[in-house]
Amino acid sequence: MSESIKTAFVGTGWWGTELAEAASRTGGQITVVRGCGLDEPERVAFNNRFGCAVTADFTEILSDPAVEAIVLATPHLMHVGQIVAAAAAGKHVLVEKPLSTTLLDALVAVEAASAGSIVLAVGHNRRLLAQVAMLKQIVDSDALGRLLHVEAHFSTAEASALPPGHWRTSADQCPGGAMTVLGVHVIDWFHHLFGTVDTVSAQFAHRGTAVPMDDVATAQLTFASGLSASLICLYSAPYTNRFVVHGTQATVAVVGTKPDSPSDRPRFSLTNRLGEVEDRPIPFIDTLALQLERFAKAIRGAGAPAVCGVQGARNVAVLDAIVQSAGNKGRTQRVDYGPLHQ
Repeated sequence: MSESIKTAFVGTGWWGTELAEAASRTGGQITVVRGCGLDEPERVAFNNRFGCAVTADFTEILSDPAVEAIVLATPHLMHVGQIVAAAAAGKHVLVEKPLSTTLLDALVAVEAASAGSIVLAVGHNRRLLAQVAMLKQIVDSDALGRLLHVEAHFSTAEASALPPGHWRTSADQCPGGAMTVLGVHVIDWFHHLFGTVDTVSAQFAHRGTAVPMDDVATAQLTFASGLSASLICLYSAPYTNRFVVHGTQATVAVVGTKPDSPSDRPRFSLTNRLGEVEDRPIPFIDTLALQLERFAKAIRGAGAPAVCGVQGARNVAVLDAIVQSAGNKGRTQRVDYGPLHQ
């Protein structure tokens, strides 16, 4: 095995800690050497758990010669500035999704990474789920016949527990509410499976949370190929992850009612025109550890990250168009990928 990548984890709360925990499952490819966070109790807990130095000052991470890479689990509006600073310091970056909240900002991050010759990866870990590879194989095999329509529904009740003032309830940090938090996962699947999106139309609403935020988000999308898709994201409803691809010869569906885990597996089913249903088992994949492994290998020049900065920026382009459409009363919006179209 090549030498471990010495990595600082910025954002020492729940998700930053989950990512740092995943580093221990990479077979030594990633080593946690620093932690950085604004909340003192979280920093103390991070220090106790990983035994590394912690700080509230991001500039200390940038100036530390022992830090080769940075994992960013920070609020969305902090991402681009931190990426630009990391690139200038020569530190590779894996940033949580979304890369940013607007395409213009995403392009700034991508250009900074290119200028700094660093690896920029985006934490769309759900791209690595086994069911995505299974869907990709079926879609590319023409087993479904001519594709007709895609249905996607991703919901969690997470927003019901968010306290007033939490950054995820901010219209600036999460301009699409449920769409920004949940829909961006599905947008990444859309790109991976079906290519670029041509147009979107969307509507948002505040229905189920005590805090004011758009916890209901729906969108209609049309791909460059002409294929259509519908997307529902609810941020105050029981967990549902449903992805269905309809074709002239068969329909494939992946349905989960609990977060993906070794014990809770979604159902993967293929239904033919005679109504015959074939269920296929879905292996469990530790996607957090795997994306860190892919990040480490990319830094060594031994492959590409699971989702690179350009791919993450394309996801932001679609998210940006959806937010614009919802703000324009659902008017159809063309997706502008800018220089990222190809």
